[in-house]
Amino acid sequence: MIIGGSVGGLAAAHELGSAGADVAVYERSAGRTEPRGAGIVMQPEVEMLLERLGSSARSVSVPLHERQQLHIHGKAERYKAPQLMTSWDTLYRALRDPLTEVCYRLDSSLARVRVEGHDVTAEF
Repeated sequence: MIIGGSVGGLAAAHELGSAGADVAVYERSAGRTEPRGAGIVMQPEVEMLLERLGSSARSVSVPLHERQQLHIHGKAERYKAPQLMTSWDTLYRALRDPLTEVCYRLDSSLARVRVEGHDVTAEF
């Protein structure tokens, strides 16, 4: 059981699923999660996960060659920064779409967790 169906929860669902776990994801949003915008730097771990899903980092991102930094006194400085950049929405879709066989429940606000020995019960 994964509480939270955003990008981190979806990544966890893939990792647990690849280890053979029967995964269910519970998200408190009642509908599609809200867009979060762009500016996410593609990390090596996400690249590896996307490759395992049959996708590639380049298919969901754009190359960045340099950055510009504005200093407190107004001076701008450019420097090389070769990276791949993506947006939250694009990364979310790349991780959500392949989870067709996984139970994904929206409108599931966690109210309480009970642990009794080896049993865990989540109430929504």
